[in-house]
Order: sequence, then C-alpha cells, then structure tokens
Amino acid sequence: MATPRHLCARTIGTLFVGLVLACAFGCRPAQSGGLAASEDENEPQPKEMVYRAYAPRALGDLADYEEHPCGEPPIQYVRATATAQGRYWVLDDQSSRLFSFDAAFEHRQAHLTKQKVDLIRRADDGSLWAVVNEENRWRFLRRDRTGWQHLGDLPAMGRAEDAVGERQGRPALTTQEGETYWFDASGLVHVWTIPAPEDAPRRRWNRGRRTLASTNDGALYVGREDGEFGGGLARIDVGTANRRTVQTQAFDGPMTDIVVDPTDRRCVVSSNGTIHGNGNGLVVRACPDRVSVVLKEMQVPKQRTRWTVEASEPFFKLVANGSTVYALGDTENYAITGSTTHRLPAPTYTERCGQTVARVEGLMLMRIPALGRRDLPYERLGQNLFAMPAL
Repeated sequence: MATPRHLCARTIGTLFVGLVLACAFGCRPAQSGGLAASEDENEPQPKEMVYRAYAPRALGDLADYEEHPCGEPPIQYVRATATAQGRYWVLDDQSSRLFSFDAAFEHRQAHLTKQKVDLIRRADDGSLWAVVNEENRWRFLRRDRTGWQHLGDLPAMGRAEDAVGERQGRPALTTQEGETYWFDASGLVHVWTIPAPEDAPRRRWNRGRRTLASTNDGALYVGREDGEFGGGLARIDVGTANRRTVQTQAFDGPMTDIVVDPTDRRCVVSSNGTIHGNGNGLVVRACPDRVSVVLKEMQVPKQRTRWTVEASEPFFKLVANGSTVYALGDTENYAITGSTTHRLPAPTYTERCGQTVARVEGLMLMRIPALGRRDLPYERLGQNLFAMPAL
C-alpha cells in the first residue's frame, strides 16, 4: 500500500489542473494525529493527508429504465440493500446493477443502467446515495424525487471501498485497505490512514471488512472485522484549524456493522460477531464518554469431546428504523429501543416479484438462494438473509 508521501505525490498529478495550482494548493500533512490511548512510541501512528477536491468533470450516462410489473428473473446475488424514497433498493452483486421495488413488491425498476454501482446507502434526508467507479474516481450520486445529482468525487487509486457514510451531509468512505475519506465544510478531502503493525498478520490486516457511521458531533466511527483475527471499533474526532484529528479505540473485537443510535445521535450502536468453531457476539453502544453492552444472548453450550464450550449469538447486521435498532444474528433477530430489547418472532416468507421476502415488525427481510462458501454475499446474515427498514 502506498505511504502517505507516495499517495500525496500521486494525487497531486491527478487532482490539480496545472503546476501552479499544485504548488499553491497541493496536498499537505495535517497536524500530526495519534491514538490517544497509546503510550507506545513504536506503535503505528495514524496519518492524515488533505487534498483539494477534484476539478468538475462530466458524468457518464445516468439513465434509469421505466418501472414495470414484475416478471424478470429474481436477483440471486445481492451485495447490499436499502430503503429510500418509498422504495426498496437492491444492489446485484453479480452484475453491479441497481434495482428498486415498490412498497408492495409488485413493480421493479432498473437504475443507472449504464453504470457499475459499487455501494448504496440511505442518506439522513431520506434520499438514496450510490457510489460508482468511473475513470478511477469514486463518484458519489444522490437520488431524490427529481432524479440523480452529483455530490462529489474521491480518488479511487485502485482501492477497494468497503462502506459509504455521511458526515454532516457530505460523503465519507472507508476502504478495505484501512483508509477513511471525508469532505470538510470547505470542500477539502481528508484521508486518514493507520499503518499495519509490524507484527500484524499481513495477509489479514487489509483483508477485513470495514463499516462506517458518523454522529451529530462530526465524529466518525469505523469498525473493522477480521474474523478470528479480531478487529475493533475506532472513533475519529475530526480536527479543526486549532485542533488535531485524534483517533481512540472504543471497543476491541470483530465489529460487523455500525449505525447511529436513533435515540441519541451522539452515539453509535455496533454489532460484534464471529463464528470460529463456536459463535460469539454482542451489541454495544458507544458514546463520547462511555461504551456499554446493550445486547448479549448466550447460546446453548456446545459439548466438545472433553469440555463444554459456551457461546453467544454472533451479530452481523444492524438496521435502524424509527427509534429502534434491529440486530440480525446467526440464528435469532432482536430489536433494541433505548435500554430495552426483545427477540423478534420467526419470519414467514412469501414470494414477491421473484424475491423471497418477509416483514417482521419494522424490518423487511430478503432471503436469497443458499450459496457455496466461496460465494458468500457481501452482507450475508446468518441463513443468507439481507435486511432493510420496512415501509
């Protein structure tokens, strides 16, 4: 992976129109950031780089097809789902094509038909955001009732984006390589990178999945899930002209998802889960001044040859709807509202528009065909499930 110095050198040539602009407004190191809890000078320290945004460039074809009654083959390989603008959105993992369904799952529509879509998310204002990779740029698009609009671009540079987020109404993104990008109020692009520790398993450090959320104070929370190799939940307090950017570790362990707590938007709710021999997991709430466990469900102990192994329900996906956060586990699903939790009833599935779906309380579940281990979907939940807020 390129060091920040190399990243800076490569980006100057890409981001700026000419040498004068490059010299005057080129990338610069931010005030040195650091892990606030670390006292080890040998521990890798985060680095922040700041760039001018890309010069505007025309977008490719953003055409949508007309909505039509269902009748096409079902979507069998799903990368992500979302609920926005009164529709259910599904990103096909095999074709990178984006589709939506009406609330009754009676009509289907194809979107951005000339583009390869990498990521989607529901924005705080209820619109849908999509990320397309065009000419080595991550291009952020927003769709509301008037159509698609361009929000801005980030330099892709061969990275593999993992999650798109929203910070104070502007796009943020984290990559599989451990970089976190965001726009500040002036339009500058910030890149926050943590080098891999010298003793880290190098084949795993940049192979885990990242998730991202931002609270109403502007902090970014990044979750890392490296399976049996661990992970963590980090809080990035974005700096200002008078204060450096600082990262602190909020929780250790493989963190599989993050959402902003709908009952207190200074906080996030994050799921933890791994299956390695036996399952283990929980759900935590992380606030600026505290971190607490809000859900941990013990499973029936598993009897090994000579000993009994205790296990807890692993959680792999969180969905916020209204004041409730739904936690999707390997065998059970739960609802969290404030400090109260309850288990959801078993779903009853029906076939609609070629898809296998079920509504449970404020949750819409979509089940896809069972796949081999090499074909596990990007957001796989337990028994090949995807989840989004119900309309």
